Amino acid sequence: MKYLFYCTMSVLLISSCGRNNIIKDAPLRLVSPNNVQRIAIDSTFNHDFQETLFAVDIITLEDSVMLLYDALTGSQDECFYKAYSLSDFSYLGRYCTHGRGDGEFLSPDLSDSFRSENGNICGYISDIMQSSSFSLDFTCSLQERKNVVEKISDLPDNTLYAFPYRDSLQFVMSVDNDRMLCRVLDRNAAELVEYVLYPDDVPVERSLMHLGNCVAINSERGIAAMVMLSIPQINFLDIETGEIFSSAVNGKYRKWKSVLETPKDMKSIMNSIEYYSNATFSSDYIIAVYPERTMADLAKSSGAAPHIHVFDWDGNFLYDFIVEENVSKIAFVSSQKLLYGLDTEGRIIRYDLSGIL
Repeated sequence: MKYLFYCTMSVLLISSCGRNNIIKDAPLRLVSPNNVQRIAIDSTFNHDFQETLFAVDIITLEDSVMLLYDALTGSQDECFYKAYSLSDFSYLGRYCTHGRGDGEFLSPDLSDSFRSENGNICGYISDIMQSSSFSLDFTCSLQERKNVVEKISDLPDNTLYAFPYRDSLQFVMSVDNDRMLCRVLDRNAAELVEYVLYPDDVPVERSLMHLGNCVAINSERGIAAMVMLSIPQINFLDIETGEIFSSAVNGKYRKWKSVLETPKDMKSIMNSIEYYSNATFSSDYIIAVYPERTMADLAKSSGAAPHIHVFDWDGNFLYDFIVEENVSKIAFVSSQKLLYGLDTEGRIIRYDLSGIL
């Protein structure tokens, strides 16, 4: 799971008095990119990943492993993830067995990696259907040729996203009593701090489908970036202090109240716009897919291809990349400045950003 210069517009600082920002009392800037340019796929990258039936998500860990979330075939021992080496794209095996037994998963979300006490690379997995978090030790799994999984802790009810955080902590977003909460938990699920993301006049549970986020965590700086799906903005939370600020890329962020209205029918739902659909991150960048298309167009894979936006962790809009491919998911290898993408047909593509970033 990873934004102060402008091309043609000056910074517009919006005070919260008029409640333009959905986040009450949080400053918001309308930002424009430093640079707008087209980028083409890397034609030298042509691997077929034949062990994967149909990839629906992609993630990279420690700049060494690529994981493809595979469409399940329904077989008894099917696994959710197929792993590949990022050095030569050799197949490393299957991970996260589907099932209800020990070390098995119902809806795993492998959001990031961390290092165990002995230095092993571990994937952090949250399973909202089990309300639990787990570690998948890749180093041991490769050596022992089997999944080495350990439960970390239970998670709060109605958890939406969970990520590893510094010093063996967990950052969790969940809904509780019609409030969207950000929590920091230790490895025993004890709550260390809690922040309310939206104010009381924002009915989170009723509008949950509209207030989704792609979450990125910078453990070094202690910042969580929440890239909004139905509003063209990103909210930055200082996990240590609770301070929050926002950057918006489109003036339609002001219409956040209309986003919360109960849709009249299915047509109005399908006509709603999805601004951001996916995000990846590194210690320097937040990179997000920006389709700005209706749900109907996304369902039909019609309309223009999305843009790819690059921000830094101060909310500055650095790059607006224009692509021709219908990218749906992305993952970034920071050491090589390579951006891997998954298009709506399940094809894995790559963009070389080493001469740009």
